Amino acid sequence: PALRVVDLYRCSQVTAASIAALGCCPDLSILNLECCSCVDDAVIAALVQGCPRLMDVNLMDTSVSDAGLATILTAPMESLQAAPRPYNETRRQLSWEAIAAARKQHPHLKGLEWVDDAAKSSTPGDINLMVLTQNNEKIYFKCRHMTRLTKLMQVFCDRQDVSMESARFFFDGSRIYGDQRPGQLDMLDGDVIDVMACE
Repeated sequence: PALRVVDLYRCSQVTAASIAALGCCPDLSILNLECCSCVDDAVIAALVQGCPRLMDVNLMDTSVSDAGLATILTAPMESLQAAPRPYNETRRQLSWEAIAAARKQHPHLKGLEWVDDAAKSSTPGDINLMVLTQNNEKIYFKCRHMTRLTKLMQVFCDRQDVSMESARFFFDGSRIYGDQRPGQLDMLDGDVIDVMACE
């Protein structure tokens, strides 16, 4: 088949066998498997073997481990331009070391630039942040340098009973957004995020 783009975001009913079958699509270049929990290292091996033109692979919130990431990054896929996005916030199968090694081995890949900033921390895998409200209430969070801030923001809003749309988050005087990561923002352990609630 001449499939080039496949988006299976949140397709919870899809099976590992059906995704592995995409390995018969040699022209496949963009593949979004975010939130497909059935995707594991065996599925990745099948895809890599049959899809040499993959350029962008999203493996967020899957069951892929360090070994699966290594399978992709060591495969002879000359077209690969963007780093696989494999971090799993619930199972945390992938280690910080694997992500950092990928950055070192493939400096040309887009999507790993934030690793350079994250590595400056004495504990590059984890970071403790404080969210400070307008009423000087302090709420503490522990997250990872590679975790998007959306989760922190959503948990904060749920606790404060405010909507995400009405909350504005700032770091060092600049507004920050959920798709950013602590590493991208050069956040260090103990840094403070200010939040303002708008009517």
